Amino acid sequence: MNNVPVFVMTPPAPLDGEAKSIPLSLLKSPVLSEKSIKIDEAIVGYFDILGFASKKHWHDMELSLLDFAGTLLTVAQEYRDLHVNVFSDCAFVGASVTQLERFLGGIRYAFGRWAANGILVRGGVSIGSYNETKVSHIVAAPENFTGNLFGGSGVAKAVQNEKQGDGALLFTDKSSAVVLSENLGEPVFSVQNGRLAIGWGNDPTAMYWFVGISFIRLLLALRMGDEGNAIANKLRTNIIYGVKVSHELHARFAISAICSSSIPTNEAEVQKALSFIGIKDERKKFCVAINAWLESDRDLLTLIGLMDSSINPDMSIWERES
Repeated sequence: MNNVPVFVMTPPAPLDGEAKSIPLSLLKSPVLSEKSIKIDEAIVGYFDILGFASKKHWHDMELSLLDFAGTLLTVAQEYRDLHVNVFSDCAFVGASVTQLERFLGGIRYAFGRWAANGILVRGGVSIGSYNETKVSHIVAAPENFTGNLFGGSGVAKAVQNEKQGDGALLFTDKSSAVVLSENLGEPVFSVQNGRLAIGWGNDPTAMYWFVGISFIRLLLALRMGDEGNAIANKLRTNIIYGVKVSHELHARFAISAICSSSIPTNEAEVQKALSFIGIKDERKKFCVAINAWLESDRDLLTLIGLMDSSINPDMSIWERES
């Protein structure tokens, strides 16, 4: 018996008040049916900041969270028929399939804002059920409790679709792609061994930021060797998408301009990056515009591209934290 562990249960501190027996007939469901949401056929999106778990500085994390959630708050304000749940670096957005166009409008606005803020977000979109249960316990909960009760088949499938893709795109499944294509004529792209993605936009300005930031971070990731391979693959997907869907030259120009800047340490690094994404060197074609870019608006793009402590080895900008 000496070797048998002994577990001592410490009783919790007593709660204030007097314990009383309550008849079962008086118990009521805490569910607020009039405020709960039940959508049998919904479009649901799940979104996650890429690289957030690898960030090394709280200031970097905090700014990412503020930009991520702030953008979705604007979406919720402008698109009142969308249901938005944000927690940490993740979010769900749900809406009835009758609101497909408004759902995509809100999401595309968010992706454009995220790109401009240097946040790369991966999304999964699916068709299925979406339910939110509102309960009186949560409404009256103390300040140290935050909770949202939601779920459904659309929620589960959206998470699966998001996890299956590399890159800051909107990944989906075949059945959901059919619904989007038949109802809205949405183009669906096949990327990464047959995985399907919905275009999140082709605005030239958004593509300039999206491709430019992705290419700057690609240069940094390739310097990391094996450690940066997974990051580099995601960034390559971003760049290829941005170049293919952009009807303007903004995306290709951004790559050429960055190649001509001081961000690459040498020409070999430039050629390695261009070869990795399979894009030809167009610096001569854009030489006049590149010279103007190097003298004007490159600083902000460069700063945002470098401000990611998950891949940048020289993060002196965040040293004020320590």
